[in-house]
Amino acid sequence: MPQRDEDAVLKKMLGAAIRSARNAKGLTLESLAERSGLHRTTIQKIESGERDPRAMTLMSLAKGLGVEPGALMNKGAWDHCSNF
Repeated sequence: MPQRDEDAVLKKMLGAAIRSARNAKGLTLESLAERSGLHRTTIQKIESGERDPRAMTLMSLAKGLGVEPGALMNKGAWDHCSNF
């Protein structure tokens, strides 16, 4: 698979893992935005795979979700994303 395709797949997988964590916590985009200090549309674009988050953004999301940053990228968080 060409690198660009792999990058797109990884962005979608990360976004799906973040969305799954948000839904598991019962949070809306708005509530996660408030808790993380990020804009709702930023989170929406990350969740849809349109935006590649920087490390500090991932840390803010993890803080808002109440999880360790690595939890968003560990194998268990990505198991449900195997369709990508």
